[in-house]
Amino acid sequence: MVAVARHQHDDAPIVYVLQVHCGCGVALASEERVSGPERASVDRSEDPFSRGEADVGFLCAPTYLRLREREQPPAELLGVAPVFADERARGKPVYFCDVIVRRDSQPGRFGT
Repeated sequence: MVAVARHQHDDAPIVYVLQVHCGCGVALASEERVSGPERASVDRSEDPFSRGEADVGFLCAPTYLRLREREQPPAELLGVAPVFADERARGKPVYFCDVIVRRDSQPGRFGT
């Protein structure tokens, strides 16, 4: 079992890929309110890794860093990146985001 789910998403492509490549049962859990276990739950060892509920996670960098700050970190970085089906990725494992502003604002620019 790769991850224990609160919500089943059997139609999620990542579930299929993990099942095929890992040869094991897979359940996907998602949390739409936050991008990873919240600080209080990490501090109290109530995150899914510490509770033994997750073997693999897709989470934001701040959450990962909080997990790694613990005396005995319950997770480690795998060192891989997804290859998105987006022409901007050019078939490479990259991360990017789009910066958006409110429609009626005066957008500026980054850098000098």
